[in-house]
Amino acid sequence: MFDDRLKRGSKRDPFPTFARFLRAGYLEPEPDSSTALTLQAELAEMLPASWFYHRLAINIAARTRDDALRSVAERALAERAGLLLERSWAFLWAWLVVMLLGTVSAIVLFIQRRRSSFLAVSGASLPPPWRGRVGVLVLVRGGALGILLAFGLIFVGVGDPLVGALTIPVASLPLLILAHRHLLRPAGLGFRRGLGLWPTPAGWRRVSVVVPFLLAAGMVGEWGIAVAAEAADLSSHWTEWFIEKLTWGPPSVLAVSLVEIVVFAPIFEEIVFRGLLFATLRRKFGWIASAGLSGAIFAVMHGYGALGMLSVFWNGLLWAWAYEKTGSLLPGITAHALNNLAVCAALLVVFR
Repeated sequence: MFDDRLKRGSKRDPFPTFARFLRAGYLEPEPDSSTALTLQAELAEMLPASWFYHRLAINIAARTRDDALRSVAERALAERAGLLLERSWAFLWAWLVVMLLGTVSAIVLFIQRRRSSFLAVSGASLPPPWRGRVGVLVLVRGGALGILLAFGLIFVGVGDPLVGALTIPVASLPLLILAHRHLLRPAGLGFRRGLGLWPTPAGWRRVSVVVPFLLAAGMVGEWGIAVAAEAADLSSHWTEWFIEKLTWGPPSVLAVSLVEIVVFAPIFEEIVFRGLLFATLRRKFGWIASAGLSGAIFAVMHGYGALGMLSVFWNGLLWAWAYEKTGSLLPGITAHALNNLAVCAALLVVFR
């Protein structure tokens, strides 16, 4: 069946060549020596040194009984495995440091829980000064215009990484303009004061206390989701969280993708989903219900599978709590950026 799919695939390179590699390494009878040497040469030319390259080279060499080539490929794969193990240990130590700092932050927050001013980073008010009905209209109209702009950009710049990176800020622009005109300006506010994007003199110190707690709580929640999923025999698709531009893209594409994921996405998503959506819901509901509704919409908009959406939902709850307690989007933006950076780092550590 898999072979039939390969035969029905694209007729343009590199897909036919990749199909020949896979058939020779896994599907067809053993290729002859001359064919195997040609395949090995093409494989070395087309693919970078990676797990996928070495695994295919080993399979083709094993099927043609080329012990010398197989030995070279196995040694290279073993060296790669050793490097991956070292990186994994470094990643584990970073995780433990975050958990330690998060535990300390949780203790400090618990001790200071009766001091309402202890967490104040800025002065954004919740519920916000605008009417809920006006907020909903702004969100619907700005969101619709943003979707149209996003589709237009994608259509015009298919495959262009720079256009892809600019999709988030450009698609958010109509909503931000409408929010400033109809929600913030009538109350005499701008984005800095209205959404708490300008901290008090002690604000950054308080951000440094809240962010480790958010990161550690996010990790604990995702661990709980993973344990529950394993107990229920559920799993994510292998492409969940997989970003091919980070894995195979050249350095320029990698840099643009990191800016998109680590800078643009946290800033604009927190402004839209916490600063505007969660805040507008707070005109009608308490913070728990508002966080749940905005978090659910936030998760669905990501388009992941069930487990991925649960993870996004959990983090959305945490970042809404941070906005509620600190009067600022800065802790959520910072935690969001570091969370996305950790996902990118995991991909780079494992695959690149």
